[in-house]
Amino acid sequence: MTFHIYENWRAGPHRAVIHHATCPFCDLGRGLRDGTDPENGRWHGPYASLDEARLAQQQFRVDERTEHHCVSR
Repeated sequence: MTFHIYENWRAGPHRAVIHHATCPFCDLGRGLRDGTDPENGRWHGPYASLDEARLAQQQFRVDERTEHHCVSR
């Protein structure tokens, strides 16, 4: 079980969202086909545990840090 962080800075506030790698949006850190734009955001990871992803997420200077619904289930 791995986790990825999606850092997004164009759609609203600068955000860093943790996703579970098996989430359809995540697609192992690649995102949906035509659904993520490298000019608008960037994937980071994989991280072996949720704690490791949360620790890595703290390095980003963002307005909002959240966990996607696929993590918080």
